[in-house]
Amino acid sequence: MSVGHCTRLLRSPAEMQETVALQQEIWHSPGVEVMPVHALLATSKNGGQVLGAFVDGALVGMTVGLAAWRDGQRFLLSHMAGVHPRFQGSGIGTALKLRQREIARDAGYRSIRWTFDPLQRGNANFNFRLPGVSSVWYYVDYYGEMEDGINAGLPSDRLEAHWPARGRLRRTLTAVPSSDELLLRSNQEGQPESRVSADIEGVTGIEIPASLTALKEKDPSLALNWRLAVREAFVAAFARGFRAADFISIEERPVYVLAAPQPWYLYVLQCSDGSLYTGISVDVMRRLGQHQAGKGAAYTAMRRPLRLLACWRYAGQGAARRAEVGFKQLPRAAKIDQIASASTWQDGKRQCM
Repeated sequence: MSVGHCTRLLRSPAEMQETVALQQEIWHSPGVEVMPVHALLATSKNGGQVLGAFVDGALVGMTVGLAAWRDGQRFLLSHMAGVHPRFQGSGIGTALKLRQREIARDAGYRSIRWTFDPLQRGNANFNFRLPGVSSVWYYVDYYGEMEDGINAGLPSDRLEAHWPARGRLRRTLTAVPSSDELLLRSNQEGQPESRVSADIEGVTGIEIPASLTALKEKDPSLALNWRLAVREAFVAAFARGFRAADFISIEERPVYVLAAPQPWYLYVLQCSDGSLYTGISVDVMRRLGQHQAGKGAAYTAMRRPLRLLACWRYAGQGAARRAEVGFKQLPRAAKIDQIASASTWQDGKRQCM
């Protein structure tokens, strides 16, 4: 269903008052949970944005973006986004998010972030349809106890979506896993079945229930089991460098697709004078070519030709960097023994190059 609509920034107290009523319609929120007019006005006047969608002059959708700063990065925190139930599925939600991104980009923001309940299938499906959205942060009980009609009854765990505000966006192309490769999946009794305690290198997805609302009504204790199991799965996956890159249906199972971390490599070169050079890279052969051309490092530029002696694979840059530091601290004889042994080094897997 497509509906004619327009979007624009909201600025006046009267417009902000309209959003208060809309919040209650969308989230069935008690008064204590509603973002008030004065807070909305302060947001719009201080680097944030309050954006509305209108059909025939009536406010039917909204987003609220807050000016945010974390870990040295400035971004727009999309604190609230919703569409009146009567107009959900009409394309208004997508139009609001795209307009939000345009305004954020023009205001100088590099990214937009927002949190959402990872067990809400509709939210996950909507968020990952936006090109370029991914997630690497999971928050446990983010808001504490909530009393609105959607969130009451479970810990308020949240995934954080990350959406670049600049550049041309393309939808992430991810490999479609099979149900046997899921880190978390439903068994025949509908209970969550986890593989977190096993080696998760080959896993590619996390299943969630088909309908959280129906599950909460039918079996609240099972809904809690799913909340805790999904929490454990995401925390374990993110700790190992995975990211949530897509949301799809596999054999009628709603599944977050996990993208494996970019592997990094520790490599050791033998220089023409017999000395050893150690470095890290995501592409060892390309890096070796740079060294051979005299463009890799000042040390190797003066000691060509070079020969690759050993290489180990790590899950991410941090692990490779720590392995590099450890290897450089070894005496030369110990380095040669380690190379000759063809064994692992600080959990890195030896590669055949």
